Amino acid sequence: MANKVPKKFTVLAKGEFLYGNKTQPERLSGMGALYQEQGCLYDAIDFYEMAKDQDAASHLAELAKEEGNAFLLRRCLRVMGSTPSEAEWIALAQRAESQNRMADAAIFFEQGGQPLEAIRIREVTGIVLPSLEKLGAETLQVSDSGENESD
Repeated sequence: MANKVPKKFTVLAKGEFLYGNKTQPERLSGMGALYQEQGCLYDAIDFYEMAKDQDAASHLAELAKEEGNAFLLRRCLRVMGSTPSEAEWIALAQRAESQNRMADAAIFFEQGGQPLEAIRIREVTGIVLPSLEKLGAETLQVSDSGENESD
């Protein structure tokens, strides 16, 4: 039987375990692995990050890539101190789009230096991506006549 994170491991207890000065990196990584086994991937990366466990973050990054999960992947990359090439970001965007993970695809396109692809997804889906606002991109809406109108 697999180990489980204690049910009474409250948010407060988790915080004390994570941010306590006395918690050894090995224990943090072990707790991250328990969370990952249970499918709690965001909790797992919290523990891997505090443990500075680049290997565990790398394995979790591969899972995030398979799932097309932009948020989790970016967290893993931060722990790993790694940045994909523009071509890798674009491949991730295409995979996420094929999995109908449109918000993730838009983020990946933006990271890959293709903001127009991110805007295309935004227009089609209505997804609001705050980071695109920094680029000065306008939100476009299609009128009843089928013509684009600026907000």
